[in-house]
Amino acid sequence: MDNKGVAVENGVFHKETVNGGHDVWSCQNGSSSSSADHLVVMVHGILGSASDWKFGAEQFVKMLPDKVYVHCSERNGAGLTLDGVDVMGQRLAEEVLEIIKLKPELRKISFVAHSVGGLVSRYAIGVLYQPPRDGSLLDSSDINARDRENSRGTIGGLEAVNFITVATPHLGSHGNKQVPFLFGVNSLEKVAGRVIHWIFRRTGRHLFLTDDEIEGKPPLLKQMIEDNSEYCFISALRAFKRRATYSNVGYDRIVGWRTSSIRRASELPKWEDSLNEKYPHIVYEEYCEARESNETTCQEDHNLDKIEEELVTGLSRVSWEKVDVSFHSSRVRFAAHSVIQVKDHYVHAEGADVIQHMIDHFIVHSWFPVIAFLENMDDYMRGGAAGGGHGQMTSHSQQPRAHQAVKAATALTAGGSLLVLSGLILTATVIALTVATPLLVIFSPVLVPAAITIVLLIGGFLASGGFGVAAVSVLAWIYRYMTGRHPPGADQLEQARMKLAGKARDVRDKAHEQFGGTHQTTTTT
Repeated sequence: MDNKGVAVENGVFHKETVNGGHDVWSCQNGSSSSSADHLVVMVHGILGSASDWKFGAEQFVKMLPDKVYVHCSERNGAGLTLDGVDVMGQRLAEEVLEIIKLKPELRKISFVAHSVGGLVSRYAIGVLYQPPRDGSLLDSSDINARDRENSRGTIGGLEAVNFITVATPHLGSHGNKQVPFLFGVNSLEKVAGRVIHWIFRRTGRHLFLTDDEIEGKPPLLKQMIEDNSEYCFISALRAFKRRATYSNVGYDRIVGWRTSSIRRASELPKWEDSLNEKYPHIVYEEYCEARESNETTCQEDHNLDKIEEELVTGLSRVSWEKVDVSFHSSRVRFAAHSVIQVKDHYVHAEGADVIQHMIDHFIVHSWFPVIAFLENMDDYMRGGAAGGGHGQMTSHSQQPRAHQAVKAATALTAGGSLLVLSGLILTATVIALTVATPLLVIFSPVLVPAAITIVLLIGGFLASGGFGVAAVSVLAWIYRYMTGRHPPGADQLEQARMKLAGKARDVRDKAHEQFGGTHQTTTTT
């Protein structure tokens, strides 16, 4: 790679591209040439610039040297963000292809996008998506959501790994308190929908879902939850190993909690202040499995209009990690929309733990099966990406079905084993009595076999009954635990599970350190 114009600051290399984009990387050996094979594309929001992600980009490459190459997009800078989500998405796709062409060593790709940049990124990946080699998009009705999750294409020819959005209005900004500064006043929301294009032009129409009135097609955001003859939007999202949303639970005056976390009002969780010193502003985490519309367990939300319900349902066809953030006690809480991104390191520094959380949960070497197993083990032991030692644990109904299946298997194994043992003892008792009684009668006085028979009978039935009661008790306890009724001893079990999660995390991190560099050297030589 041409290193002309490269600047270095605190071990981090910066280079401005021809189009104004910003490339950032870091090398452990101090070399100005990056050997990283994982491209991370960072996309700013409306009226933004590449510098909005300066802090985030530097933290990523400092924490993941030689592993990630960060490109802060600038193709849609400032006033160009008003041209519409589709136009910006096309520009971003072209920009990404140029980077891939300049760096042939790239093998993986991830996106980290703020605000409207998340919608632009979703459009861009639809443009860049290349289906699996068999050419199947796997969107037929006879294939369920989890089967589709396991079938991936590529993005620009690269393996798709992380797709992360930060305060992105996935459901648009149309009514229902989606734009908090309108205070949920219906008349204000209606007026805003009619005049927003005066200020934000086509992008405003896309956000308020009014572009169908002018362009004669369904609103763009609705088009972006499906595959069509031109672009494969949902298949592109599905191609990523993981998808995550970071959302402000309050004080974000631009993007509401529901639209940024892809939830119905009835699905918004209760949260409490974080007790985790590392992530003081992460108040809730939740893993949501992919599900089809006919699998939804939520009651219809009458506060949602038809199109918003379609958007929630459509985007729920892929799995999401949902991370909720609160700056309610921060001195800059009213700037939460910028703080969550750390747009300015000096003014918005309190959001640094959110960036750290992104990095700590970022998949770098998903190729390595041991690391992937440990990540899954860590995730399971923590209750399915919820809590992680902080925030709230997901409820039973929110836990992935795989986790519930493991618990059910455990219950059946433990209780079933005791029931089998009970049956074996009862059978052995009957057989022993059948065989021993005639012998005792023949060779002993009558009173002796009678006493022995009674003792054996009582002992056998007591042992059998005891194990049977124990089996039923174990099954009942595990059932109560699985359904969230908190039986006695559940706290100790949770503590043990969290300790195992910590051990899994430690081993996973060591595996990253030991094997990450080895694989990278092998790939690039």
